[in-house]
Formats: sequence, structure tokens, C-alpha cells
Amino acid sequence: ELLNAYFTEMVAAVKAHDGVVDKFMGDAIMAVWGVPQGQPDDSLRALQAAQAMNDALVVHNKHRSEQGLPSLRHGIGLHLGDAVAGDIGTPARRQYTVIGDPVNIASRLESMTKELKTPLIVSKSVVETAQRSGGSMPPVEPRGTVAVRGRTKPVEIFSVGPSSDDDPAI
Repeated sequence: ELLNAYFTEMVAAVKAHDGVVDKFMGDAIMAVWGVPQGQPDDSLRALQAAQAMNDALVVHNKHRSEQGLPSLRHGIGLHLGDAVAGDIGTPARRQYTVIGDPVNIASRLESMTKELKTPLIVSKSVVETAQRSGGSMPPVEPRGTVAVRGRTKPVEIFSVGPSSDDDPAI
């Protein structure tokens, strides 16, 4: 019940910005933009969706508090790049998904939200591409470069949204 209510709010934010929910993985949502065909403002819409997810979580937590329930926290990582999209699996069970380096980096960035105590971390490539699209962007704060497992070059990152002293639970 807890996850279904949370997912309902988050998926609405993704869809409102033309994202596609790829899958649910435990308590995580994997969403993508640019499939089956990319648009020049994919990064901006992904960034806006992530900020909308943060805003939706504030409202969601207000409702939880009114019911005497604890607040939820989440972490979001955004990165962009070329990935493989298509049906992957066996003849008995296939699933449409995306795989590749950008997916792995986004996942690593999401993991870093806990230690950096911020709900949303995006790579420099997302920020630069979003800025070039000319739309309304949430404010971003440079956070330097981080080593990302599986990569030899560090990734320059930005945070979006308020910092928190609490560890994200979701």
C-alpha cells in the first residue's frame, strides 16, 4: 500500500513531463526520456519531472503526517547518453528496457544522494543539455566531480533541491 501510493504520485510526475516508466525495481522507479525517439528537450523534461517528483513527495509526506505516518525520502539520479533500447530477455519472458553506460551512471548518481544528503543529483551533461533547450529549469548547484564505479573519468555533478540532514529512506 505504501509503495503503491508513492508510485502513483511519482509516475504522475514522470508522465506529466512525457517520460516513460521503464520498470519498478523494488522501491525504485526507472524512467526514461527519448524513447523510442529523442527530442531536443529530453534532458529538460527529465529534470523538470525529477523536480516535480520532489514537489509531489512534499505533498505526499504532508498527507502521511496527517495520518500519523512517518515521512518518506527518496533519491533521484539523472544522466544522459546513448543506450540500447528494446525487448530483452528470453523467448519465454521479454521486457522492453534500456541498458548501457548512461543507465549505470544514473543509478550510481542516485546512490550518491544519500551520502551527499540531497534528493536529486544530475550530471553536467544533463544540465548543459537542459540549459540549451531554453526552457524553465529548476536551480542547480555545482557539487564538483565524483568518482563513479566502472568509469575511469570522474563525473561532474549538480544537486537540485534542498539539502537534508536526514538520510533518504527511499
